[in-house]
Amino acid sequence: MSDEYRLVPGPIPTTKRATVYAQILQDFLAGKAQTARVEMRRKPTTLYIGLNNARKTDDRFASITVHQRGGEIWLKRA
Repeated sequence: MSDEYRLVPGPIPTTKRATVYAQILQDFLAGKAQTARVEMRRKPTTLYIGLNNARKTDDRFASITVHQRGGEIWLKRA
């Protein structure tokens, strides 16, 4: 062990964006719509990637698919 640094064990904090995407997916699951368009002030590709990453990292969202069509992002129940 060095006097210049120390290693502190602990979990990596989640980012706020990740929780935003997970919240969108959670709200979609709570609703009754089979498909829904997501409107958000983000580039469509950024939104698509964020939603897909949130879907892949949480098994609760396995029944949702994310689609990008003509600059719009859609959620669909599988």
